[in-house]
Amino acid sequence: YFRGLGQVVFPKTLSGDYSAPQEPIPSSLIFPESVLGALCLILPVPFAAYLAMRSSLQAWKARGSSKAVAAGPNAPTSDLRPIVAASLVWVVASYFPVSNIPILLPTVRAERFWYFPVVGTSILLAAFFMWVVDRAANANANANANPTTETEITSPEARPSPTMSRVTAGLFAMGVGLAITLATAFSQVTSHVGHYLVSTGILVFGLVNVVRGVIAGGGPLARVLRRDAAVWACVLFTLYQCVSARLHANDYTTDLTFWDATRKAVPNSAKAHLNYSVMKGARGDLEARRVSNLRALELAPEWPMASIYLADTLCRMHRAEEAWPHYKKGFALASNDVNLLSLGIQCMWDEKFVGPLPKVGEGEPPPTEPPHRAELRALAAQHPGSWLEWLTNDLVANGETHNGVDPKYRPRGYNEGPKE
Repeated sequence: YFRGLGQVVFPKTLSGDYSAPQEPIPSSLIFPESVLGALCLILPVPFAAYLAMRSSLQAWKARGSSKAVAAGPNAPTSDLRPIVAASLVWVVASYFPVSNIPILLPTVRAERFWYFPVVGTSILLAAFFMWVVDRAANANANANANPTTETEITSPEARPSPTMSRVTAGLFAMGVGLAITLATAFSQVTSHVGHYLVSTGILVFGLVNVVRGVIAGGGPLARVLRRDAAVWACVLFTLYQCVSARLHANDYTTDLTFWDATRKAVPNSAKAHLNYSVMKGARGDLEARRVSNLRALELAPEWPMASIYLADTLCRMHRAEEAWPHYKKGFALASNDVNLLSLGIQCMWDEKFVGPLPKVGEGEPPPTEPPHRAELRALAAQHPGSWLEWLTNDLVANGETHNGVDPKYRPRGYNEGPKE
């Protein structure tokens, strides 16, 4: 939750999948991110209740007062507390069903879990920037409207205003731009272009302010009002969000593009590599499928789908002998997954690895059973009552009739419609 919340604010890397072992099981229950995540999940609710009550009490007192109070420079233009309170509750309430707390899900973390919560975080960010800009503007107005010494009263130019040196502001912006550039260079994001555009814009903004500050010397152009700095911070943040969103939207062009971007963004996700291999295989690139299959199996050696898919790739490359050890391991791990089992058994049948039996003439002795079919039966016998045993027995009894696995138990092919 905390990592997802951080990426909402600073989407340096976005991914459609964060499967194991990209998100490893923590070695300890308590560590910085778990504590911060718990606080971010729990504290917004009482804080929202506090904001709502404070706003209601203030509104009630204002209605009951008989005197009209003139609005000063510090008076807010609107009370944002009710909408902030509602947004805080929205973020927590909309994320909670997919948090794996009320019910366990097959996915620990996913970008799609944040589609609803970001409605609330967007409002919170907007309210935060409104507050920052308003505070800076009010501070400027207060400093210029409330002189404290005779010198300030007689000399408006001498009044202190909450400003900073343009050179200081420019150097700070250039430091931020340089930091983003270095972080991008050493990161594993799918595309660096957008991040470099943002960092370049910040660097140019900083350089312009340094030059203007030096040229202006000690004049008014050498100072930057806080409000200007606040507005620029808002603009730069929004620009970065827009560029990141646009670049990530490009990852959804095709299924192949999506999983290619995903495996690069989260290189330790076995699911990302396996799905990318499926997309490559669907386009006839079996060697690329084999390489990605192998990477998925390296990341998740006990994942039956990784073993069986690698075996299926080798089988389709007419390398059934190499596929057989992976099939055996996958079948043993997923003895009741009818789709995976029928996928592997059918390919081995098509490659004549487990049948059919050779034809013999009348009066000749029965044909010798293929050794790998005998191994398959022995493996199935170790899992009595399983789909592996049932499909194996059916293959032995009716393989020639069905040309392998009974068609009603075969998995749906890639890009095919639903079974009738």
